[in-house]
Amino acid sequence: MDSETARSTPSMDEGFCESPLQKDGDADERLVQVEMTSGGLNVDLHIENILKDETFPNMAQSCYMNSTLQSLLTLRVFSQEIEQTEWAWDSVPSAELLRGFVAIRESCQSDNVSQKMYVLESFKSTVALQDPEFEDNRQKDAHEFFTSVLNQMRTLSPLLWSAALDTPGRSYTCPVEAHLLFHMLSTRSCKRCSGQSVSMEAFTNLSLDLEPGDSVCQALDRYLTETPLECDCQCGAKTSAMQLRFLSLPNVLVLHLKRFRFNPDWSLEKVNDAVLLSRDLGLNSGREAETEDSDAMGKYTLVSVLSHIGKSPLSGHYVSDGSFQGKGDTPPDQWLSYNDETVSWTSGSEVCQQRQCTAYLLFYERQVDQAMAWITRQVEMTSGGVNVYLQI
Repeated sequence: MDSETARSTPSMDEGFCESPLQKDGDADERLVQVEMTSGGLNVDLHIENILKDETFPNMAQSCYMNSTLQSLLTLRVFSQEIEQTEWAWDSVPSAELLRGFVAIRESCQSDNVSQKMYVLESFKSTVALQDPEFEDNRQKDAHEFFTSVLNQMRTLSPLLWSAALDTPGRSYTCPVEAHLLFHMLSTRSCKRCSGQSVSMEAFTNLSLDLEPGDSVCQALDRYLTETPLECDCQCGAKTSAMQLRFLSLPNVLVLHLKRFRFNPDWSLEKVNDAVLLSRDLGLNSGREAETEDSDAMGKYTLVSVLSHIGKSPLSGHYVSDGSFQGKGDTPPDQWLSYNDETVSWTSGSEVCQQRQCTAYLLFYERQVDQAMAWITRQVEMTSGGVNVYLQI
């Protein structure tokens, strides 16, 4: 289990999920111009015919699940690989979670509301079997649901890897571990004797504290900055410092903006401060200065934003915005806004402007050749001279 599995907020009270937000009607009347260069034929397609299949019905305050699934489905390679490993999980009874995810993905090719309702209810029930927090129909926290789903997928990995041994020439790799899992090196240093202790931790997302006027880059930099720590050292000192750095870089980096926090009197409040949403991030795994390895650098682009709309931590509504990856020529910066039964066109720049006060989960994809995602890279931990080989 990774280090981000702790519950981030208490469950929202029953009946407090607000109604889906209504988009500007002009957006629903726009046309998507598809130019077929062969023969010079222009075809106008009404966007309601394109977007109708992308909607998810809200089943009694299930916007937290719908928005999480829409953001995960925006991660095309991740969701495709779950479907492509059907040979490994199809005959394994306990892999119902993966079957359910693929069924939801396939439902996006249909406008059958009853079928969508069935697969969504089945998926929620499957998650609740392992995590009873999601048994009832109360509003829940989207970050908790996201983390629970990924953890349950990872839990299936040893079983599916073992089952794959019966299939000659094939091996199973968990899509979560291949694309969203990364490792960080935690270093604690004594300020008196300079003694150090190091540990490696696995993450599927990072939870970032927010301060007024923040940008995503600033919040992430602050997370990686050395911080004071009260800790007894063998030398007798009580002051140390803790610092985290990336040991490996994921194909998908998920950042959790901590919009809910406790006051000194232990009452919960919603943080509605505006955060500048960075479209691009540049990271390194801590090897850059030591190895001149270009693979140690990571360039990331924002592909999805999951937002919590509402002033209170005990009420509100979740929506998701994701980059549109259509076939053929796609207008630049084309995004979709997912709001349960309503899906409309938007743009990445508009999302970053409108979601500054509401963005909750940010999904960044690494800009590398996808074929390189499966290459095993050597990560050298200079402390102790230990060589560790990680799939990143």
